[in-house]
Amino acid sequence: MPQIGFVCCDGEKRRFADCIQHALACQCPWTPAVLEAMAANIRPEQPCLTVTELLGCARQTVLKKQLDWYETPASAYAKFRGSMFHKAIEGSNGGAIVEERFAITLPSGVTISGQPDLIYPDQHLLLDFKTTRYIPKEPYAHHILQLNAYRYLVWETYEIWNLEVAYFDMSSCRRLPVPLMDMGKVESFLVQQGSAVTEGLTGSQLPERTGEDGLWQCGYCPFTAECWPQGAPKKVRATAKA
Repeated sequence: MPQIGFVCCDGEKRRFADCIQHALACQCPWTPAVLEAMAANIRPEQPCLTVTELLGCARQTVLKKQLDWYETPASAYAKFRGSMFHKAIEGSNGGAIVEERFAITLPSGVTISGQPDLIYPDQHLLLDFKTTRYIPKEPYAHHILQLNAYRYLVWETYEIWNLEVAYFDMSSCRRLPVPLMDMGKVESFLVQQGSAVTEGLTGSQLPERTGEDGLWQCGYCPFTAECWPQGAPKKVRATAKA
């Protein structure tokens, strides 16, 4: 199901148009023009599961496909900021395959798709851009997994031997090599996640919550209250405030 609105500055869930009107009336720090631009930036749902959906919490992916949902403007802004940056660099990547969507059917029969930022076939290089609050010295673990999943996804068309992620913050950028993972392990992970989501969508039971290493995702999830009805762990609450 689609995202249909924002969690307004007063904590109320409102549809996009109502939230924008509310921002006009209460001088919300998220100006109406920015809210409108972020609402227009939401990507349409793909006909098959995406790499991004499989890399995150399987339960969140199922709930997003089953329920209408709302997101805080702060969470939406992170994606909006990334989209603005991608638009700025689209025109100057000579020889690169730019944001082309690829699809593949996993051995389990589940079809998935993904859209790497740049592929340089002559260099056997796949490069992805990330905006971040602070530029890390090493790639984040979930970005390593994402780029290796893209490598697996495009392998039948482009043999990729080099992965890189370019991080950008408000002051500088850093381009980092990403270690290659065993393709069999990447495939096994995608099959496992794809099966968990598919079974969650067709069955009566939701997938398990993400494990300890993935609890950081809960702080950005629109379903935290539903997923943790007795109250989220301290680690999740701390992430949500960050």
